[in-house]
Amino acid sequence: MVSIYNFQQYRHVEPPGWKLNWAWRGKEVIWAMQGAEATEQGNCSEFKGPTLPHCCEKKPFIVDLLPGTSYNSQTQNCCKAGVLSSIKQDPSKYAATFQMAVGGSGTYSRFVMPEDLKAWSSRL
Repeated sequence: MVSIYNFQQYRHVEPPGWKLNWAWRGKEVIWAMQGAEATEQGNCSEFKGPTLPHCCEKKPFIVDLLPGTSYNSQTQNCCKAGVLSSIKQDPSKYAATFQMAVGGSGTYSRFVMPEDLKAWSSRL
């Protein structure tokens, strides 16, 4: 589970909303996501079968889902198109969450926390 908070007193995260980016240190892939999505799937050609990873990018970009997203794709505090209120002006809308299942590709089974985590916004 990933949580994003806007601790600014009076500054909102406005459209186009937040975007997260990081670099995997190993051969990790995102198998599934709820509450957000990767902007690109990347090259998942090494995977065969009916189930492909959600994202095979080495440096994925993750964005919030839009309001009205189907209930089975949501998590609590998601689906606001990345828009967050400031903590002082509306404490009920200053957070966003999403969930992802991460695993290795091929025979790689280690999980190493990503590096170079960046948050993007039109006003961050």
